[in-house]
Amino acid sequence: MIIIDQEHVLDAPQIEMLLDTTFGLGRKSKSSYSLRENIDPIHDLSFVLRSNNVVLGTIRFWPAVIHDVLGGSDQQTLFLGPLAIHPDVQGTGYGKMLVDAALAKVDELSFSRVMLVGCTKYYGKFGFRSVKPKYISLPGNRDAERLLVRENGSVRSLPSLGRLIASDGLHGNCMDGRMSDNEQPLYVG
Repeated sequence: MIIIDQEHVLDAPQIEMLLDTTFGLGRKSKSSYSLRENIDPIHDLSFVLRSNNVVLGTIRFWPAVIHDVLGGSDQQTLFLGPLAIHPDVQGTGYGKMLVDAALAKVDELSFSRVMLVGCTKYYGKFGFRSVKPKYISLPGNRDAERLLVRENGSVRSLPSLGRLIASDGLHGNCMDGRMSDNEQPLYVG
């Protein structure tokens, strides 16, 4: 049986092996990883795809800030990634199911903006679009061409010139709906 479940602490070694298998050992040199360095993912938004206690997929969200270079203000955002599905089950629709379930929780918790580095062809079906014509840079000024955003509700527009930076956490009332440790899996199939 395949389930989508909240990530547990004991999943960490399997997740790291899955990420190495999916993205290779050089994955931590990507600009997106500098947004995750020394910061924990948001527990309530970290999910796994599992079968018989084996992790076959993972999706995580991280706190981040968009700094308006011209105006000097900061806007909170979620940073999605990585999404990884074990090569043995890629192409089966499990990645889509994992993203759908995670974004449903994002919406339930009333987050208004999610950003990621990825391909519009894949993530566009989930409501993501390019940040262009705005210019938002990532650490190291890499991957800006692949930076995507998903916004809903009345969110302040992206700055014309901005920088996506790591955050030490989310502030305000955006995490009032925490999941309990005994909550049922999001999907069973």
